[in-house]
Amino acid sequence: MPQRDHHRTPTISEAVRDAAAVVNPEGDDGAVLACAAAAAWIGLNPRDRNEDHEADHVLREGVRMAFGKEPPRQVADYLSARGVNL
Repeated sequence: MPQRDHHRTPTISEAVRDAAAVVNPEGDDGAVLACAAAAAWIGLNPRDRNEDHEADHVLREGVRMAFGKEPPRQVADYLSARGVNL
């Protein structure tokens, strides 16, 4: 098969990042960025995702993984509005 006909399957984090870019091309919606970070975290930590499916836990860990201690302001504002402490 010629190389140009072969497509590599994207990772979950790549797929979510690309999807978030389509939904939020300016990258200014904190909820979309937090969701993308949470989805990437779940993809990388399938066994440690909090079996109670607690959204705040998944959001917190995803944002920490994606942005470290200094998430973008819009993400920090979104988490704060949800009552999620980093």
